[in-house]
Amino acid sequence: MVSALDAAGSPTRQRPLRVRVLLDAARGTRGSPLNSSTAMLRPLCAAAERRCHGNVWSNRADVRVSFYRCPSLLAALLPERINEVVGLQHMKIYLFDDSVILSGANLSRDYFTDRQDRYLLIRDAPRLCDFLEKLVDCVSDASEQLSSDGCLSQPARPPGHGESDSTVYAMVQMGPMGVCDDAYATQRLLHQLPQLLQTGQHQLHLASGYFNLTDDFTEALLTAPQQLRVLCASPAANSFYKSTGPSYFIPAAYSQLERQFLAAAAKLRRPAAEAAQPSLLAEYARPGWTFHAKGLWLGDRAGQRVGLTLVGSSNFGYRTRLRDLEVQFGLATDCDRLAARLAEERDGLFQHGQPVSMATLNAADRRAPAWLRLAMPAFKTYC
Repeated sequence: MVSALDAAGSPTRQRPLRVRVLLDAARGTRGSPLNSSTAMLRPLCAAAERRCHGNVWSNRADVRVSFYRCPSLLAALLPERINEVVGLQHMKIYLFDDSVILSGANLSRDYFTDRQDRYLLIRDAPRLCDFLEKLVDCVSDASEQLSSDGCLSQPARPPGHGESDSTVYAMVQMGPMGVCDDAYATQRLLHQLPQLLQTGQHQLHLASGYFNLTDDFTEALLTAPQQLRVLCASPAANSFYKSTGPSYFIPAAYSQLERQFLAAAAKLRRPAAEAAQPSLLAEYARPGWTFHAKGLWLGDRAGQRVGLTLVGSSNFGYRTRLRDLEVQFGLATDCDRLAARLAEERDGLFQHGQPVSMATLNAADRRAPAWLRLAMPAFKTYC
């Protein structure tokens, strides 16, 4: 990154370079002073300050590293890691000039090696990228700023149209502040599912690394008249698998949520639908890999095309709706090639799914402790 900033000072460079990094303050400062996001990004800020003071870059480079902090007194009172349950900056935006990667992935070593997620590259999309840049700048304006000494300071208060066969919609969610674009748009889509699926020409796939659907989402999915497949993380693919402390029980909690989902399916889905599709729920099981992918795919019954997908940071759960700052993208396309690629991407994820039944979840090694089952109503809103 520093070398790219050096190149920005070249007299031959035609365009200025802008670097924007926006992270969550609770997670970005977690860990030792030498092993945190602030420590990793501090050299970037130091290099930027040195070059700006030396007038090396002039107006050709602009660097800003921001850490958003959840506006909650409770978060300030809770210890490290536990304070993250109150709310996070959970958006994933990877923006490069007029191209953007749509994803729900974080930037850490396991995502580049053995943690499954989704990545859709959208090229030559200036209107979408302009919107996302403004969104990042807007949140950054209300965020703490990293300086070269590694300290965070309080925030300072300071296109053309073209024909296309594909459209990307960006939807922001920040429940504590009353911004609910994603929840509203997703609810509208869910209410239209019966009309979309009743012809028998479509099928619906949904994936969530942290499977905890809201009640209205569950009801809309399970009362849809046609094929539905759901993919979530197996206990071994959950990032909290075999962790220490209270988080050790998180995989068991998600198993309990899966059990509740299948119980709701038994009540809401018609016997004909169950008979036609016995493998409603599957768990991602790939040796050595964890699972973080999330999204929705509406495709043709033959499984060859996906005309609509949702991709982003949302897990479609209570935490997404009530607590975190999220951005979700809806991608609709009439392009046969893109629709086929989206179907391939979906199938690449679901091929690792192992069918799950109530018998699977009732096995001794999957049963949640009694105290955890009693705590589930409160737990659901934090995961």
